[in-house]
Amino acid sequence: MSLTAGLDTIVGGAGDDTVSGLVDAQTPASSTLNAADNINGAAGSDTLKITTQGTTAITDATNGAAITNVETVEIRAVSTAGVTLSGANLPGVTLINNNLSTDALTLTNLADTTAIQVTGNGVATNGATTATYVAAATSGELTITGGVTAGAIAVDGTGLTSLSITSSGAANTTGAISTTGTPTAVTINASTALTTTGLTVGANAAAQTLTITGAGTVTLGTLDADFATVTASANTGGVVATLSTLVTGATTGSAGNDTFTTAAVLTTGSVNAGAGTDTLVVAASAQLASATLGAKYTNFETLNVADGVSVDLDNIAGITAVGITAGGAATGVTDLTATQAAAVTMIAGNATTTIGVKGATTVGQIDTVKITYSDGDSTLNEDINGAASNLTLAGVENLEVTSVDAAEIVQSAATSGSLTSVKLFGAGNHSFTTGNMATSNFTLDASGSTGTNTLSAATFATNGVAITGGSGADTITGSGQADVIIGGAGNDTITGGDGTDTVTGGAGADTFAFAAGDNAGADGAAVADIITDFVAGTDKLQFGNTDIVSAQQSAVQAAVTALAAGSTDAQIATAMVAANTTVEGVSFAVFNGNTYVYVETTADALTHVEANGIFIQLTGVTTLPLFATDVIA
Repeated sequence: MSLTAGLDTIVGGAGDDTVSGLVDAQTPASSTLNAADNINGAAGSDTLKITTQGTTAITDATNGAAITNVETVEIRAVSTAGVTLSGANLPGVTLINNNLSTDALTLTNLADTTAIQVTGNGVATNGATTATYVAAATSGELTITGGVTAGAIAVDGTGLTSLSITSSGAANTTGAISTTGTPTAVTINASTALTTTGLTVGANAAAQTLTITGAGTVTLGTLDADFATVTASANTGGVVATLSTLVTGATTGSAGNDTFTTAAVLTTGSVNAGAGTDTLVVAASAQLASATLGAKYTNFETLNVADGVSVDLDNIAGITAVGITAGGAATGVTDLTATQAAAVTMIAGNATTTIGVKGATTVGQIDTVKITYSDGDSTLNEDINGAASNLTLAGVENLEVTSVDAAEIVQSAATSGSLTSVKLFGAGNHSFTTGNMATSNFTLDASGSTGTNTLSAATFATNGVAITGGSGADTITGSGQADVIIGGAGNDTITGGDGTDTVTGGAGADTFAFAAGDNAGADGAAVADIITDFVAGTDKLQFGNTDIVSAQQSAVQAAVTALAAGSTDAQIATAMVAANTTVEGVSFAVFNGNTYVYVETTADALTHVEANGIFIQLTGVTTLPLFATDVIA
């Protein structure tokens, strides 16, 4: 039944009746629920639906109407200045449902028998709800249902000794949930997920209990220090919360996957995560600084360290995986077992991060650290570093990095001088710089990566490296020594650097980049860099600013053809230089089934191989590349 703008007298029947009305304080003539109306629900379970609108505050959502024998009031406040509804005007009401209200709703004078419900639909932005029980009321009842998306909820009453919260219908998210009462017992029954920015109860220091049940995940923000005990053993969805500063608090986790963040150095307090795969986030080093403190945290499987925190894994039992959030301050975990070292997740990596493996510096012990870069959200391949992380891996020989999100890592001899093997996996992008390491037989292998990688050994000292790219479009830079580089399947850009390098582009259209002196020796000596799979018309040679082709190509080819079989690289290069008179020209010649490329890098006419010349062998190429299509600046 819908009310009218005139006088309405409604008497319900024996069934469940529903009456609907509108209140508009800005335009009173629009209101259909008015002071002259008389609504008697009579028998059955009856509902009064009130909609409020307008930009003028509504101080009485019943608008003076006489309302009796109505059990449920459903109010939808779409006005913008706030709405107040008093339980004193609703005798016998057992449920007030704040349904899809976007305006703030204040409920007052609620009887002990009145339950509060906040309803959402997963789309509407719910406004705040403030409900106050009469002083004689001892129990508050709150149901959050249907997909609430926002809005703080306060359930107040000076006489409240208990508060029951239910989450149902769909996943619900609210602002802070609070009460100014002093309930000794708070219960949350979450059949669906409930997320709140915080649960705050009235001052009753260390004397209250919180019990969590149901199948939904419950995310509570920071726990109130008034809770002496938190018990979630009857919940299967998992609990996410920051522990309170109460050093004597006792917390029992759920049968699901819990995440608890530390907040105090516990004295007699304890946290038992219970069943499930549970995570302990250590917010400060002092909170897990000894085995005595660590013993207060039981049944955790994953340990995450926050930014600037360092934890010795010997201090806590049962940990099988480690997470690191390094946001800018030096962060670290030490004394990892082999199992723990193989299950490290970098949640954020914008700092020097120490990963210490137990006994890693022991002679003969080969250690492997495996790190997954992922912040755990649904957005893939995002930059979770901000700046490159530097991993301190004392005594560790093998590093494996799997990127779900982008990984940016810069190493050095000082922090990881024992590394001999780095392997990169995953669909995320990698940026890996070896730094000034001097390890023999160092390999950087990204063949398991499908992302776009930047791999550099440019400052690698003393020895050459072996670098393999992935299936994406990689940028690879070798060391100043003799390297072996394989590009992989993507369209790669490969710079061998100084030294005599052997480079394979792999599938894709690859660019082979060279700079003056990349394979230099003393004047008069030359050893060619080797490209094993150059494809004319597909791959490119890049010589920086050089864009001049030799005008003496025929003479260059004739000079090389005249060489004896088995001539050395130096002899081939010398013949090419002598025949070319184009200053800073690029010349090509075929010899013994290969094509040779020489690039003069000085402005003088030369008769001998220069120290900074570029000399390349294109293995198996017998058709001269075309300068116009195969060389780029």
